[in-house]
Amino acid sequence: MQNMIVIVEKLIIRALILMLLLTIALGTAELGRVLILDILTPVYGLVDIPTVFDIFGIVLVILIGIELLKSMKMFLAEEKVKPELVIEEALPEPPHRRRLLSEKQKKALWTELEKDTLLYRLIVLAVNLPLRRGQLVTITEDVIDFEHEHVFVIGSKGRPPRLVPLNATATRVLKAMIEDEQLPFPVKDFRKRWYTALRNAGINKKEGTREENYHFHDLRSYFASELIRRNTNPLIVQNLFAHSDMSITTIYAQTDDKLLLEAVKRLDESG
Repeated sequence: MQNMIVIVEKLIIRALILMLLLTIALGTAELGRVLILDILTPVYGLVDIPTVFDIFGIVLVILIGIELLKSMKMFLAEEKVKPELVIEEALPEPPHRRRLLSEKQKKALWTELEKDTLLYRLIVLAVNLPLRRGQLVTITEDVIDFEHEHVFVIGSKGRPPRLVPLNATATRVLKAMIEDEQLPFPVKDFRKRWYTALRNAGINKKEGTREENYHFHDLRSYFASELIRRNTNPLIVQNLFAHSDMSITTIYAQTDDKLLLEAVKRLDESG
């Protein structure tokens, strides 16, 4: 039943996009016709009021259609659809899991990322902001408030838009991107560049399975684990990630064996 609902939703979205494209095309054609007739028909210095209203209405329809397409494109991007291919099948939401990198793997990955400035900046933001990729790539300068240290992000998975705090690292990266005119992210081949970096770092294998390989979504575990390692209250982590259930937070933020060992060793100090 759930699959049927998803299929129907996809069909409705595709139908809406096709209708919008058709509306824009017809509106543009009609605008051209009206303008040509206006040019060819002498008005003897008088303004043809009906024609002016016709032109205004057609232009308005075209502009509304374009804005609706932009909104639809953003929605599709958030649902894991390639933004540059507006009509595309949405990928399923990755399952919740805990996949952490070793210190050696982290070092190798950051070394590879430093070769690609734009990708490096995206990953730095991903491990400093509790956002999904669809939210990160749609950040624009006008939604960032450096004075109050937060960014307004689009909703995700049925949740409303929200304010997300900015730390110094994210602030520095975003300011650099604004200076270089890189917002929103102009990445068109993200998947290829990201997985190339992972393979070059020796983390992913070309023939590796989904369970074996590391994915962008796993950076949420990276971020959550770093917060927990710094003794951040799990409730704060839950609110940062906008998790509806603490059980999801605990999946992302399980502590590693080293931290567990450090915890029990504190009892030695008290003795």
